[in-house]
Amino acid sequence: MPLQAPSSPFAERSDKTRLPVFPPGVPYLLRELSDADLPYPRMAEVLERFPAIVARLVALANSAWSSPSTPITDLENSCARLGFGVVRSVAITLAVASPFNPHRCPAFDAERFWSSALLTAETAARLGARIDRAVEQSARTTGLLHNLGLLWLAEYQPEQTDRALSAADPDLGTDRSLETQCGSGYAAAGATLGELLGLPAAINDAIAHQLADGADSADPQLTRVVGLARHISACAQQQLAFECREAALPGLGCEQQQQAFEHTRRSLPRLQELARSLFC
Repeated sequence: MPLQAPSSPFAERSDKTRLPVFPPGVPYLLRELSDADLPYPRMAEVLERFPAIVARLVALANSAWSSPSTPITDLENSCARLGFGVVRSVAITLAVASPFNPHRCPAFDAERFWSSALLTAETAARLGARIDRAVEQSARTTGLLHNLGLLWLAEYQPEQTDRALSAADPDLGTDRSLETQCGSGYAAAGATLGELLGLPAAINDAIAHQLADGADSADPQLTRVVGLARHISACAQQQLAFECREAALPGLGCEQQQQAFEHTRRSLPRLQELARSLFC
């Protein structure tokens, strides 16, 4: 049964015929993969419900990106080869991307988009781990989905999104440019899609408030972690000098932020290649 459209203000302004219909198993997948202690046999059992994802994971485990010494022919060993973090990120991105085809928007850069999602997820998890394990897992999911609204806008408002991405004012920012051209930025659109996917309210709220200081969000700690991860990832992708954020969070001072940035910068080529392998 198709998921019902959420009741957020952006959804109410949107054409309901343009709301994506996610596969009915996606909320189940998100829920099951939220358990960081999930053993590989159980992980394989969960993923077997999604044959298209299984095929991509086995192919990835045997690809040049993974470089196994011998061919891997089963899902459980593919998961073990790739590791929980990669399997989780790949499975979720493949599942949530399935309703979208943004190719009518020339300015939409698939490699950049998915690199940003994967990089922000890894960075957010690394930052969240300095706080506690619950924050680490929520931050990984939120980081992975932080820019999902752009995917929606690129498909359903391709001309407006193309103008916004092509002429984004650096002082205004992509989110504000999209809001001017499309009636919504990617953060608000992404929060609506999070409701549609049945994500916890704290994650949806963190997606919605990721560009602010988090003071008005339901979970300021999660929002600030994800906002900082997005900032670090953007600096790494754009090869910009990183400037730490004052009083980001306890345990995330300038030294810790700089360490996270250096790790993110080193991870960038690997995750760009993963994005190319999956989506380009």
